[in-house]
Amino acid sequence: ARLRSKTDEISYFLLMLDEADELIKTSAACNYRPLVALKDVQETMDRRFKYVLAGLHNVVKFNRDVALGRNSVITHMSSLKITPFFDREATELLTGPLSYLGFSLPSKVTVSQILATCNYFPSLIQLYAQKLIESVQAPDYAGYTTRNSPPYVVTDDHLRRVMSDKKFVDTIYEKFEITLKLDEDQGSCYYPLTLLIGWMYNVMPSKSGYTAKDVLHHAKDLSINPLADLDVEKIDALLLELQDLNILRSVSNNSYLLASKNFRDLLGSDEEIFEKLMNFGGVAV
Repeated sequence: ARLRSKTDEISYFLLMLDEADELIKTSAACNYRPLVALKDVQETMDRRFKYVLAGLHNVVKFNRDVALGRNSVITHMSSLKITPFFDREATELLTGPLSYLGFSLPSKVTVSQILATCNYFPSLIQLYAQKLIESVQAPDYAGYTTRNSPPYVVTDDHLRRVMSDKKFVDTIYEKFEITLKLDEDQGSCYYPLTLLIGWMYNVMPSKSGYTAKDVLHHAKDLSINPLADLDVEKIDALLLELQDLNILRSVSNNSYLLASKNFRDLLGSDEEIFEKLMNFGGVAV
Protein backbone atom coordinates (compact mmCIF):
# COMPACT_ATOMS: atom_id res chain seq x y z
CA ALA A 1 0.00 0.00 0.00
CA ARG A 2 2.83 2.42 0.82
CA LEU A 3 4.55 1.66 -2.48
CA ARG A 4 1.33 2.43 -4.35
CA SER A 5 0.35 5.45 -2.24
CA LYS A 6 0.45 8.89 -3.87
CA THR A 7 0.41 10.81 -0.57
CA ASP A 8 2.58 8.66 1.68
CA GLU A 9 4.85 7.04 -0.85
CA ILE A 10 8.10 5.17 -0.21
CA SER A 11 10.47 5.06 -3.15
CA TYR A 12 12.05 1.65 -2.59
CA PHE A 13 11.46 -1.44 -0.44
CA LEU A 14 13.84 -4.38 -0.05
CA LEU A 15 12.35 -7.39 1.76
CA MET A 16 14.86 -9.95 3.06
CA LEU A 17 13.50 -13.15 4.62
CA ASP A 18 15.91 -15.54 6.31
CA GLU A 19 14.93 -19.11 7.27
CA ALA A 20 12.51 -19.12 4.33
CA ASP A 21 12.19 -22.92 4.23
CA GLU A 22 8.97 -22.90 6.25
CA LEU A 23 7.43 -20.21 4.03
CA ILE A 24 8.15 -22.26 0.91
CA LYS A 25 6.95 -25.48 2.52
CA THR A 26 3.60 -24.02 3.60
CA SER A 27 3.18 -22.11 0.33
CA ALA A 28 3.24 -25.39 -1.58
CA ALA A 29 -0.14 -26.29 -0.04
CA CYS A 30 -1.79 -23.28 -1.71
CA ASN A 31 -0.05 -23.48 -5.09
CA TYR A 32 2.64 -21.03 -3.95
CA ARG A 33 0.24 -18.06 -3.83
CA PRO A 34 2.44 -16.07 -1.34
CA LEU A 35 5.40 -16.35 -3.71
CA VAL A 36 3.23 -15.46 -6.67
CA ALA A 37 2.07 -12.37 -4.76
CA LEU A 38 5.66 -11.31 -4.11
CA LYS A 39 6.49 -11.77 -7.77
CA ASP A 40 3.40 -9.82 -8.85
CA VAL A 41 4.22 -6.85 -6.61
CA GLN A 42 7.77 -6.80 -7.90
CA GLU A 43 6.64 -6.78 -11.52
CA THR A 44 4.08 -4.00 -11.01
CA MET A 45 6.36 -1.71 -9.01
CA ASP A 46 8.89 -1.01 -11.77
CA ARG A 47 11.81 -2.50 -9.76
CA ARG A 48 10.97 -0.42 -6.69
CA PHE A 49 10.31 -3.62 -4.72
CA LYS A 50 12.82 -6.44 -4.42
CA TYR A 51 12.94 -9.49 -2.20
CA VAL A 52 15.41 -12.17 -1.14
CA LEU A 53 14.41 -15.55 0.35
CA ALA A 54 17.28 -17.31 2.09
CA GLY A 55 17.10 -20.88 3.33
CA LEU A 56 18.37 -24.41 2.90
CA HIS A 57 16.46 -27.65 2.33
CA ASN A 58 13.13 -26.41 0.99
CA VAL A 59 14.77 -23.63 -1.01
CA VAL A 60 16.95 -26.25 -2.69
CA LYS A 61 13.93 -28.49 -3.38
CA PHE A 62 11.95 -25.55 -4.74
CA ASN A 63 14.75 -24.55 -7.11
CA ARG A 64 15.13 -28.16 -8.22
CA ASP A 65 11.39 -28.47 -8.95
CA VAL A 66 11.45 -25.21 -10.91
CA ALA A 67 14.37 -26.50 -12.97
CA LEU A 68 12.45 -29.71 -13.69
CA GLY A 69 9.30 -27.80 -14.62
CA ARG A 70 7.32 -28.94 -11.59
CA ASN A 71 6.67 -25.41 -10.30
CA SER A 72 5.24 -23.91 -13.47
CA VAL A 73 3.40 -21.25 -11.42
CA ILE A 74 6.71 -19.44 -10.93
CA THR A 75 9.09 -19.84 -13.83
CA HIS A 76 11.24 -16.73 -13.57
CA MET A 77 12.39 -16.64 -9.94
CA SER A 78 16.18 -16.67 -10.11
CA SER A 79 18.34 -18.32 -7.47
CA LEU A 80 21.86 -18.00 -6.18
CA LYS A 81 23.69 -20.85 -4.51
CA ILE A 82 25.90 -19.81 -1.60
CA THR A 83 28.92 -22.10 -1.57
CA PRO A 84 31.96 -22.45 0.68
CA PHE A 85 34.83 -20.14 -0.18
CA PHE A 86 37.21 -20.86 -3.01
CA ASP A 87 40.90 -21.16 -2.20
CA ARG A 88 41.87 -17.51 -2.73
CA GLU A 89 39.22 -15.89 -0.54
CA ALA A 90 39.51 -18.62 2.11
CA THR A 91 43.27 -18.09 2.29
CA GLU A 92 42.77 -14.35 2.56
CA LEU A 93 40.23 -14.74 5.37
CA LEU A 94 42.59 -16.98 7.33
CA THR A 95 45.99 -15.39 6.75
CA GLY A 96 45.09 -11.70 6.37
CA PRO A 97 43.77 -10.88 9.86
CA LEU A 98 46.29 -13.26 11.49
CA SER A 99 49.18 -11.50 9.75
CA TYR A 100 48.02 -8.13 11.14
CA LEU A 101 48.25 -9.69 14.62
CA GLY A 102 51.77 -10.97 14.01
CA PHE A 103 51.05 -14.62 13.21
CA SER A 104 53.17 -16.43 10.65
CA LEU A 105 51.95 -19.79 9.29
CA PRO A 106 54.61 -22.34 8.26
CA SER A 107 53.71 -22.93 4.59
CA LYS A 108 51.06 -22.89 1.89
CA VAL A 109 50.62 -26.63 2.47
CA THR A 110 49.74 -25.92 6.09
CA VAL A 111 47.23 -23.28 5.05
CA SER A 112 45.62 -25.75 2.63
CA GLN A 113 45.38 -28.38 5.38
CA ILE A 114 43.67 -25.92 7.71
CA LEU A 115 41.20 -24.84 5.03
CA ALA A 116 40.40 -28.47 4.17
CA THR A 117 39.75 -29.22 7.82
CA CYS A 118 37.41 -26.22 7.96
CA ASN A 119 35.72 -27.39 4.72
CA TYR A 120 36.33 -23.87 3.35
CA PHE A 121 33.38 -22.62 5.45
CA PRO A 122 33.93 -18.96 6.51
CA SER A 123 32.54 -19.48 10.02
CA LEU A 124 34.85 -22.45 10.66
CA ILE A 125 37.87 -20.58 9.30
CA GLN A 126 37.10 -17.74 11.70
CA LEU A 127 36.64 -20.22 14.55
CA TYR A 128 40.00 -21.82 13.79
CA ALA A 129 41.72 -18.43 13.79
CA GLN A 130 40.03 -17.60 17.09
CA LYS A 131 41.33 -20.84 18.63
CA LEU A 132 44.81 -20.07 17.33
CA ILE A 133 44.75 -16.60 18.85
CA GLU A 134 43.43 -17.91 22.18
CA SER A 135 46.10 -20.58 22.29
CA VAL A 136 49.01 -18.14 22.43
CA GLN A 137 47.75 -17.00 25.84
CA ALA A 138 48.37 -20.47 27.31
CA PRO A 139 51.96 -20.72 28.61
CA ASP A 140 52.04 -24.49 28.13
CA TYR A 141 50.79 -24.34 24.56
CA ALA A 142 53.40 -22.60 22.45
CA GLY A 143 55.71 -20.89 24.93
CA TYR A 144 55.24 -17.34 23.65
CA THR A 145 56.16 -14.47 25.94
CA THR A 146 55.18 -10.81 25.86
CA ARG A 147 58.87 -9.88 25.66
CA ASN A 148 59.52 -11.87 22.49
CA SER A 149 56.13 -11.79 20.80
CA PRO A 150 54.78 -10.89 18.37
CA PRO A 151 55.74 -12.28 15.92
CA TYR A 152 54.09 -15.64 16.61
CA VAL A 153 55.86 -18.19 14.44
CA VAL A 154 53.39 -21.04 14.45
CA THR A 155 54.69 -24.61 14.14
CA ASP A 156 52.97 -27.62 12.61
CA ASP A 157 52.77 -29.18 16.07
CA HIS A 158 51.01 -26.08 17.34
CA LEU A 159 48.51 -26.25 14.47
CA ARG A 160 47.81 -29.93 15.08
CA ARG A 161 46.99 -29.20 18.70
CA VAL A 162 44.47 -26.58 17.65
CA MET A 163 42.95 -28.99 15.12
CA SER A 164 42.53 -31.61 17.84
CA ASP A 165 40.78 -29.16 20.16
CA LYS A 166 37.57 -30.97 21.16
CA LYS A 167 35.34 -27.90 20.98
CA PHE A 168 36.65 -27.05 17.52
CA VAL A 169 36.20 -30.61 16.23
CA ASP A 170 32.72 -30.82 17.78
CA THR A 171 31.70 -27.56 16.07
CA ILE A 172 32.84 -28.87 12.68
CA TYR A 173 30.87 -32.08 13.17
CA GLU A 174 27.82 -30.20 14.45
CA LYS A 175 27.62 -28.02 11.33
CA PHE A 176 28.08 -31.10 9.13
CA GLU A 177 25.40 -33.07 10.99
CA ILE A 178 22.90 -30.20 10.97
CA THR A 179 22.99 -30.17 7.16
CA LEU A 180 22.58 -33.95 6.98
CA LYS A 181 19.45 -33.77 9.13
CA LEU A 182 17.73 -30.87 7.37
CA ASP A 183 15.10 -33.17 5.88
CA GLU A 184 14.06 -34.95 9.10
CA ASP A 185 10.51 -33.68 8.65
CA GLN A 186 10.33 -35.17 5.16
CA GLY A 187 11.67 -38.69 5.54
CA SER A 188 15.31 -38.30 6.64
CA CYS A 189 17.03 -39.40 3.45
CA TYR A 190 20.09 -37.12 3.49
CA TYR A 191 21.84 -38.76 6.44
CA PRO A 192 21.55 -42.44 5.39
CA LEU A 193 22.35 -41.49 1.79
CA THR A 194 25.57 -39.75 2.84
CA LEU A 195 26.48 -42.64 5.16
CA LEU A 196 25.89 -45.11 2.34
CA ILE A 197 28.20 -43.21 0.00
CA GLY A 198 30.81 -43.05 2.78
CA TRP A 199 30.48 -46.83 3.20
CA MET A 200 30.85 -47.32 -0.57
CA TYR A 201 34.19 -45.50 -0.39
CA ASN A 202 35.47 -48.61 1.42
CA VAL A 203 33.69 -51.48 -0.33
CA MET A 204 33.93 -50.12 -3.89
CA PRO A 205 36.51 -47.30 -4.07
CA SER A 206 36.00 -45.11 -7.12
CA LYS A 207 37.49 -41.88 -8.40
CA SER A 208 34.71 -41.56 -10.96
CA GLY A 209 31.99 -41.30 -8.31
CA TYR A 210 28.74 -43.11 -7.63
CA THR A 211 25.46 -42.89 -9.53
CA ALA A 212 21.90 -43.07 -8.27
CA LYS A 213 21.76 -46.62 -9.65
CA ASP A 214 24.84 -47.59 -7.59
CA VAL A 215 23.35 -46.07 -4.45
CA LEU A 216 19.96 -47.72 -4.91
CA HIS A 217 21.56 -51.13 -5.52
CA HIS A 218 23.41 -51.04 -2.20
CA ALA A 219 20.47 -49.46 -0.35
CA LYS A 220 18.29 -52.41 -1.38
CA ASP A 221 21.07 -54.91 -0.66
CA LEU A 222 21.46 -53.57 2.90
CA SER A 223 17.73 -52.81 3.34
CA ILE A 224 18.49 -49.18 4.19
CA ASN A 225 15.29 -47.31 5.02
CA PRO A 226 13.86 -45.21 3.54
CA LEU A 227 16.25 -45.32 0.56
CA ALA A 228 15.45 -48.90 -0.43
CA ASP A 229 11.84 -47.96 -1.24
CA LEU A 230 12.76 -45.14 -3.63
CA ASP A 231 13.40 -45.28 -7.36
CA VAL A 232 16.46 -44.16 -9.32
CA GLU A 233 14.90 -40.80 -10.25
CA LYS A 234 14.19 -39.93 -6.61
CA ILE A 235 17.69 -40.98 -5.52
CA ASP A 236 19.17 -38.83 -8.27
CA ALA A 237 17.09 -35.84 -7.08
CA LEU A 238 18.40 -36.37 -3.53
CA LEU A 239 21.98 -36.51 -4.82
CA LEU A 240 21.44 -33.20 -6.61
CA GLU A 241 20.03 -31.66 -3.43
CA LEU A 242 23.05 -32.83 -1.43
CA GLN A 243 25.27 -31.30 -4.10
CA ASP A 244 23.43 -27.98 -3.73
CA LEU A 245 23.91 -28.24 0.04
CA ASN A 246 27.67 -28.67 -0.51
CA ILE A 247 27.78 -32.21 0.93
CA LEU A 248 28.46 -33.86 -2.44
CA ARG A 249 30.30 -32.79 -5.57
CA SER A 250 29.52 -33.85 -9.10
CA VAL A 251 32.30 -35.80 -10.80
CA SER A 252 30.82 -36.64 -14.22
CA ASN A 253 27.87 -38.36 -15.89
CA ASN A 254 25.56 -37.92 -12.87
CA SER A 255 28.19 -39.40 -10.57
CA TYR A 256 29.00 -37.97 -7.15
CA LEU A 257 31.61 -38.06 -4.40
CA LEU A 258 31.67 -36.39 -1.01
CA ALA A 259 32.59 -32.73 -1.33
CA SER A 260 35.77 -33.17 0.72
CA LYS A 261 37.90 -35.92 2.24
CA ASN A 262 37.19 -34.39 5.61
CA PHE A 263 33.50 -35.22 5.20
CA ARG A 264 34.42 -38.90 4.89
CA ASP A 265 36.45 -38.65 8.11
CA LEU A 266 33.57 -36.92 9.92
CA LEU A 267 31.28 -39.86 9.16
CA GLY A 268 33.49 -42.13 11.27
CA SER A 269 35.49 -45.31 10.69
CA ASP A 270 34.29 -47.99 8.28
CA GLU A 271 32.88 -49.97 11.21
CA GLU A 272 31.16 -46.91 12.69
CA ILE A 273 29.58 -45.99 9.36
CA PHE A 274 28.26 -49.54 8.88
CA GLU A 275 26.86 -49.58 12.41
CA LYS A 276 25.08 -46.26 11.78
CA LEU A 277 23.67 -47.62 8.52
CA MET A 278 22.23 -50.62 10.35
CA ASN A 279 20.25 -48.20 12.52
CA PHE A 280 18.26 -47.31 9.40
CA GLY A 281 16.60 -50.69 9.21
CA GLY A 282 19.46 -52.63 7.68
CA VAL A 283 20.22 -56.26 8.39
CA ALA A 284 23.57 -57.74 9.35
CA VAL A 285 25.48 -59.06 6.35
